[in-house]
Amino acid sequence: MRLTRSLKAGRFRTDAAGVELGRAEVGVLRWIERHGEARTGDIACGFGLSASVISRQLTSLEERGLLTRRADPADARAGLVSLTTEGVRALDAMTAYYNDRLAEILRDWSEDDLRGAARLVGHLADRLADAPDSPPATAPSTPALV
Repeated sequence: MRLTRSLKAGRFRTDAAGVELGRAEVGVLRWIERHGEARTGDIACGFGLSASVISRQLTSLEERGLLTRRADPADARAGLVSLTTEGVRALDAMTAYYNDRLAEILRDWSEDDLRGAARLVGHLADRLADAPDSPPATAPSTPALV
């Protein structure tokens, strides 16, 4: 929770990267970047949201030229969403900004500390991604992480 709060506190602002995007919009663009061209319903499912919520975000991103939609050749009733060159550029600019900002914040960390932190955060992300949607009936007690 502390990490999330720190990230949301403005230390990593998207507008500082020259890109005016909300965090949810960045998440949608990153999802499409990671998974490739997809249907709106698949994107919504990936976030556990309704198609109407994602559709509004996609429309906004499309209007700004960051993604494009085309008819799905397998089903003309459905559309496929993909990043535009401008969408890729926006994500690249944000990635470069985030990397530079993180390097600045962690400039006094040793190589060993950086590698250890990257390994642990990667391990945590993998475990979270692989975790079931609902906890077991009797969850083991763990120390508070707040």
